[in-house]
Amino acid sequence: MVHPLTRSGVLALHHVPLLPRTTHHVRKTLISSRANNTSIVGRSHGYAFRTQIMAKRWMQSSAGQNNDQNPMAATKERIRLDHNYCVDLVRDRDREGYLCGLLMPKKVQQEYFALLAFNVELASVKQGSARLRGGADNSTLAVQLKFQRWKDLLDAVYTGSSTLEQAATSLSSFAADPVAASLARAIHDKELTRRFLERLIEAREADVDVVQWNTMQEVTRYAEESVSSRLYLTLECLGIRNDDADIVASHAGVGMGVLVNLRAAPVRVVMGEIPIPVELLPATFPYSILQDLADYPEETTWPDERDKLDWDEAVQQMAMLASGHLIKAQSLQGQIPKAGRSCLLPMVPALHYLSKLESDPINYNVFHPQLRGVDVDRWDRVKMLLVLSRSWLTGVY
Repeated sequence: MVHPLTRSGVLALHHVPLLPRTTHHVRKTLISSRANNTSIVGRSHGYAFRTQIMAKRWMQSSAGQNNDQNPMAATKERIRLDHNYCVDLVRDRDREGYLCGLLMPKKVQQEYFALLAFNVELASVKQGSARLRGGADNSTLAVQLKFQRWKDLLDAVYTGSSTLEQAATSLSSFAADPVAASLARAIHDKELTRRFLERLIEAREADVDVVQWNTMQEVTRYAEESVSSRLYLTLECLGIRNDDADIVASHAGVGMGVLVNLRAAPVRVVMGEIPIPVELLPATFPYSILQDLADYPEETTWPDERDKLDWDEAVQQMAMLASGHLIKAQSLQGQIPKAGRSCLLPMVPALHYLSKLESDPINYNVFHPQLRGVDVDRWDRVKMLLVLSRSWLTGVY
């Protein structure tokens, strides 16, 4: 029986043939045919740095094709600039992903950061739409165009008619886009499965207008599509393509995805969203108090103790769901060949957050100041880094 959340399950569901683990030529043929915690100053510096890289890359892409006396050197320089841009973007927007990327094997760091930068770009679409939600009439169209832009890139890459650079520059909107070029290069070099990349786009696109999920099943499905798919792609970068490894990645991704939702609770509430599905809360639950809890967690008190208990119990159920999947991934990690086990590095920060959420004095209070970026003490960050380093050294997560 095919596991529904593995490579076989996902691709069979969409009638996409599996990549054969035979010859390089056959695999290429099938792929071609298949359908946080930085300061404001740090963010400004990162943006300026990335802007400089994009400007430099645009000048190279527009003038370098005809004037470069050493095309190979120019290509290497473009690759370096693109990679630096992706690394800086991830460092600015996904600090834990950045730390995990530094510990990934050197041979896959470019592809890994390309995937993370791609994920950051997709996530930023909803953040931008939330800012526009109360105003512009054309915000929905703008969001659709942003997602369609990435779909067009995948079409350009997977037609088989594009080279490394041509894939990203065949569309004018990607002419000077380092993330697009890096992603196209990663797809080409590691023969990444198109369906997994499409699922990342589709999951983010479907989530744009979601204010509150209805069921835990919807939360699980979104976590699997948006996080597990990224782990499948990381495994492919590491040269691992088998269902046993994908089962582990599936559980890890679901656990991480559910926790991402809980970690983002203060931000989501400010954006007018509810991180807990409808089925876990009573119909009479006073959602309006969540805004006060997000803004003033220490000063705000629940008017009714019963409502607080309902909320805490709902958070605990989601935490237990995440914990169950992460524990399952830990118990099955031996199914992943040692060469690919570093794909589980992102589990370490997730488990660290979960342990804090369950401990005193937090006790499943997702709005607790000790869980907020500005109030996380240095020693806590050091502990997480030590655990991350230990997992990297031992290969046990």
